[in-house]
Amino acid sequence: MENLSDLSHLKVRGSYGVTGNTEIGSYQSLAKFTPSYTVINGTIVTAVRPLDVANKNLSWESTAQSDIGLDIGLFKDRLILTADYYYKKTSNLLYNIPLPEYSGYSTSLQNIGSVQNKGLEFAITTVNINKRFKWNTDFNISFNRNKILKLSGGDVLYNSIPGGLLSTDSQILREGEVVGAFYGWIFDGVYQQGDDFSAEPTKQPGDVKYRDIAGRDAEGKLVGIPDGVVNSDDRTIIGNPYPDFTFGFNNDFRYKNFDLNIFFQGSVGNDVMNITRMELDWMAGKSNATTDALNRWTPTNTNTDVPRASGSNKSEVSSRWVEDGSYVRLKNLSLGYNLPERTLQKLKITKLRIYVSAQNIFTITKYKGFDPETSYRDSNTNVGLDFGNYSNVKSWTLGVNIGL
Repeated sequence: MENLSDLSHLKVRGSYGVTGNTEIGSYQSLAKFTPSYTVINGTIVTAVRPLDVANKNLSWESTAQSDIGLDIGLFKDRLILTADYYYKKTSNLLYNIPLPEYSGYSTSLQNIGSVQNKGLEFAITTVNINKRFKWNTDFNISFNRNKILKLSGGDVLYNSIPGGLLSTDSQILREGEVVGAFYGWIFDGVYQQGDDFSAEPTKQPGDVKYRDIAGRDAEGKLVGIPDGVVNSDDRTIIGNPYPDFTFGFNNDFRYKNFDLNIFFQGSVGNDVMNITRMELDWMAGKSNATTDALNRWTPTNTNTDVPRASGSNKSEVSSRWVEDGSYVRLKNLSLGYNLPERTLQKLKITKLRIYVSAQNIFTITKYKGFDPETSYRDSNTNVGLDFGNYSNVKSWTLGVNIGL
């Protein structure tokens, strides 16, 4: 390849490995007891009670990962391209399975199945101008796809809504779907005078309306055919918290002793469950409300999708609370000036740089909450939940770097 003068370098990479997750915790496979007290014949007696059920088959999680990559440098490395494809499969997935109340236990740590993550990552570095004025650019974009491959025992429903809201289940683990998909009813606006209430006979004008999407056949099996009744069978996957892709875009500019850095980041295609709005706008009169309450349904204000105010309203999980969390953010902006060498010699110092920088300057998004970058109960099974989250801090800094 010596005759390819425009090709600076070319590398093909490949790797494979298996790692184990030992962070199960001590004694998790054993039955455990905890101190307790009881009263016998009016006397307090010290006792113990069961805390965790035993699981002698508990084992580590293991993750097998393969990666194929390509690095290319062109035009004396003025253009550098990097591409990677990866595939990760985690087996013996650990999860605290909810147990029925009559068992005497709340959860049991089990190896429940396997999950995959696969995707593509691309990065481009360019030297756009390299004269007295210099301009370099870095761009990266990542596509990740998450899917549950196997789930022993079938679907797992769980609730990550704060307990005070007394809500329905909010997420589901299901074979063939992403981890922690949002789960609930499809919101179809509010009932109006003259509507058919047969699917939800306890409702009245101004109440939330949910879509009838499923029923059961003669054998009691769930089928995707509306049966004219809205109940728990009509709950479905209503959102995916994982983005279609994420990206970063960085630019460095230099002219004489001045330097400027501009960095954007973004996420596209991810859903957010806005639990904060769920608490404020369920119109039960049990908390503060957003200004949407001013547009609530009343007999004289029927052209709205905000339900009527009623103490009987329930904090049910539905697509009403799922929003597009896509955003583009100017993450960092920095401008600096370095004193010239002659001035430094007179001051008898080696370096003096004056700079001003700003972080989280502005965000472009349709999300109604404070910040689309959410982290409530953040974990592998809780992604994209927003409840009282602080937004990223916007800051401005003026500084001086001095070298002696």
